[in-house]
Amino acid sequence: ANLEMTVLEPLCEAFYCLGMFERNGSAYSLSDKGRDIVEVMRGWLEVCYGYSEVFHSLEPLMRKEKVYGKDFYRRSDFVARGSGEMENLLFFPMVNDIIIANKYKRVLDLGCGDGTFLRMLCGLNPDVECYGIDLAPQAVEEGNRVLKEMGLQERVHLTALDISKIEEAPLPQIDAATVFFVLHELLFFGEDVLLNFLKNFRRLFPTAPLIAFEAVRPPAEELRKHPGISVYYFLYHDLTQQKPVDAQKWKELFRAAGFQSIEERQ
Repeated sequence: ANLEMTVLEPLCEAFYCLGMFERNGSAYSLSDKGRDIVEVMRGWLEVCYGYSEVFHSLEPLMRKEKVYGKDFYRRSDFVARGSGEMENLLFFPMVNDIIIANKYKRVLDLGCGDGTFLRMLCGLNPDVECYGIDLAPQAVEEGNRVLKEMGLQERVHLTALDISKIEEAPLPQIDAATVFFVLHELLFFGEDVLLNFLKNFRRLFPTAPLIAFEAVRPPAEELRKHPGISVYYFLYHDLTQQKPVDAQKWKELFRAAGFQSIEERQ
């Protein structure tokens, strides 16, 4: 592959020392640990790469020399792709079970990224028609390209739009809506922004359930007892205009928006 051996060799040696590669003479291959990282942790690693500029800019951020959202931004394409890969392991199948059990036919995904969930849903359910809205035009553009390659452009319709302006979207009546880890982004801009969105959703789709996934933020003392990737998850959210809150707060917000029936699964 015409790779630079003085770079490749020490990389392989390092991964071997970390237990991610096996070595047989001068040949290297993925170990079981390495394979797990590639297959299971890939999404998390891609999301981290999407936020890499945030960590590179910590000092100028702290010194008020740079402002997130003005001088730099996360890489939405990697955040969308990585999130989709992670959610595909657990959350997407959970939603699919709900959709099949209730025989929903028209599904709207709010903050759809490149449409990973909707493509998966179409593959599992031949009768469903899907709609998606996402703030990032590049993610929607990439999603539409993939949909065309897969021949799904007639069943999945993606639109680049801020979900807080959902009333401007050209949408039919839907049976159900999903939102994966997006509401905390609206919450950063104030409870009134999130409540306005939730109220508009309920007004536009009075009978459609909203299946919402959010991270429940524990106290710092709990994270200290169980340190791990959650610490980094909440850190980069705190630094990038996002506001995860605890379960009680989420329920209070939904009730304030007029949602009468709230079912919680942890």
